[in-house]
Amino acid sequence: MAEGTVTEGWLHDTLEQLIEQIRALLDVTGVAFVTVDEDREAIRPAAAWFVNQDASRAFSPLLARPYEPERGGVTEAAVESGTAVLIPRMGEWPGAEGLRERVSELAWEWYRTASFISAPVRTAGGRTFGVLAISSNPPLRALNAEDLRTIEVFARLAALALERSELLEREAGLRREEGLLHRALQAVAASIDLDAVYRAIVEQAGELSGATTVMLTRYDPAQGELRHVAGRGVSERLAGARFGLGEGMIGRVAASGQPYVSQAADESAFIRWVVETQRVRSFMHVPITLGGRLFGVLTAMHEVPGRFGEDDLRRLAALGVGAAGAIAHALEFEHERRIARALTAGFVPAPPDPQTGLELGLVYEPVAHEAGGGDVFGVWTLPSLAVAVLIGDVSGKGLEVAAASAMVRYFVEARAWDTESPAEVLAQTNRILRTRLRRGGFATAFLAVVDNGRLRYCNAGHPPPCLLREGGESEPLPGSGLPLGVEDDGQHEEREVEFHRGDVLFAATDGLLELRRERRFFGDDRLPELLSAHGRTTPPQQLAERVFAEAQEWTPVLHDDIVVLALRRAPELELRDELASSPAARALYAEYQALVRERLGEEFEPTDEIFASERAFEEERAGFVVLYARGIPVACGGYRSLGPEVSEIKRMFVTADARHQGHARRVLAELEWRCKEYGARRIRLLSTEVLAEARALYASAGYTEAEVMHAGGRRDVWLEKTL
Repeated sequence: MAEGTVTEGWLHDTLEQLIEQIRALLDVTGVAFVTVDEDREAIRPAAAWFVNQDASRAFSPLLARPYEPERGGVTEAAVESGTAVLIPRMGEWPGAEGLRERVSELAWEWYRTASFISAPVRTAGGRTFGVLAISSNPPLRALNAEDLRTIEVFARLAALALERSELLEREAGLRREEGLLHRALQAVAASIDLDAVYRAIVEQAGELSGATTVMLTRYDPAQGELRHVAGRGVSERLAGARFGLGEGMIGRVAASGQPYVSQAADESAFIRWVVETQRVRSFMHVPITLGGRLFGVLTAMHEVPGRFGEDDLRRLAALGVGAAGAIAHALEFEHERRIARALTAGFVPAPPDPQTGLELGLVYEPVAHEAGGGDVFGVWTLPSLAVAVLIGDVSGKGLEVAAASAMVRYFVEARAWDTESPAEVLAQTNRILRTRLRRGGFATAFLAVVDNGRLRYCNAGHPPPCLLREGGESEPLPGSGLPLGVEDDGQHEEREVEFHRGDVLFAATDGLLELRRERRFFGDDRLPELLSAHGRTTPPQQLAERVFAEAQEWTPVLHDDIVVLALRRAPELELRDELASSPAARALYAEYQALVRERLGEEFEPTDEIFASERAFEEERAGFVVLYARGIPVACGGYRSLGPEVSEIKRMFVTADARHQGHARRVLAELEWRCKEYGARRIRLLSTEVLAEARALYASAGYTEAEVMHAGGRRDVWLEKTL
């Protein structure tokens, strides 16, 4: 601690104990410990005691004031002389006149008759902590030479106590700082996702430095510039800026590799527009480097001038060292993940052609922090328009296995173009893999071909998928063949079953089936119950997601890759509750808008009053439904409450190809029934004269005109029906 930098509250217990000891030894009016700043410009109190409020009001103003040796003051007298000073009677002291000039008459009356001792509190090495001042006013006796010697002893003891306490405080502060830095580094290294690492670096930099703005830029060697990747409190303009090497202090830090804290002398080199737009008055730049490689620059900014010093810079630089390692690790993982994604997740299939009448649900989740796994999956359309379904698992983990799983996927799909026999495809793939898989490696596989209401399949050692019949039965699809790559002739057997509308093929890899909790497997204890309750009534994608969510609750930490696959042969008609913001609902609404504009003209502007917002269907006593025909959305409609007994129907629409098949009546009847369930006795809906087909439907369903409006050259009609 520099001379004279003890602040109010610092080492409070030590100073209070010192004052208590003096009061116990001497009968005095007041005791105070004051400090003088490093430049000897100001005096500040650190601790004080006065016998009463009058004494406090008289003496306190002189404890916090400018340091003025040319004018009388007991603090200046002790500091300038370097020794304790005894003033038996202030009115007779040579400096009394100067003191009288700057105090009130009331204060002077207290000072004039008082005696004072002012002693510097200095260590043996000559370092001054502050000044100890004692006053005694009549009727108390005046302080004398013996009291002076006593206070000198106290001052020396106080210096030792303060020095020791300061050392302990500094050590405790270092431990706290080390703890903060350790936690910051742990937070930065907690993830290997690059964006998460960037966010953690910014967050921890803000915590360590107290900066109002933190920015992390990444160095792009191709362009030779720094670009923003994460920040807190960063303006849009600053986030979009680019800084070249050597440009401003940030560019100089990137070029030199040396951390920097802002100095007034360097102001001409600051990037002026950044300083002005961000209101920067103090800042630090720390290069993020590892082994000579520049990753970027970490910047902390504040609106208070001189807010950052060398200690702040040291802490931020220490964080920068850990940040460099975390970024390097994340970049390496990101590189491997891109390869694995290209090999594995890159094959996540698109939904089957709607004309096939098949709906796909799929969840693929690699095990945490692994670059790639061995799960194999795919759904694709064959030249005959039949659909092939593949799921399997290559033994092992890592990039090598991810590459092997991609190879299996390629081989199976390639052979399936030559023959639609699942058994023959897997037999040919097995012969190829015998020479391609690493020693001891193998792959389980289930391959099915869905065509014309039939499902042909071959199972080579994979956990049996199940066929959920629409009627409620569940049929496993086992196989007798060995996994691929085990023997030259695996003896793969092909079987065939009916695949009716509404039936669901459900398959998963052992990463899901073998999840454990208290020695119980998810595939044995929880999955059958889930499929029984939801497998036949939940759309395939929602089913796959629900099963995976339940698996995460079963065992939060995954130890293997997981694939969940559900393929349903869509029923003839299916009415689903959906959000008005779902892809199907939005596509139908867009087609509805196109029809209205075709009838009313391109200048027609849809409003919430006419069609309602998407969120209106998420309110209480509201909802939205979509009708699917063989898996294709063909009609929709929404409803909402207008009051205790009145509901409104909105966005009723049927696609052009699906009209005249009774779909509109089915949706309308469903909406009316739901409104009635919520207590509605009347239903209102808004239509317009040019939508003749809709008007005819509503009229036949019992709706009558309640109100006619003319707007923009068109005739709109409010229709009502009593339930």
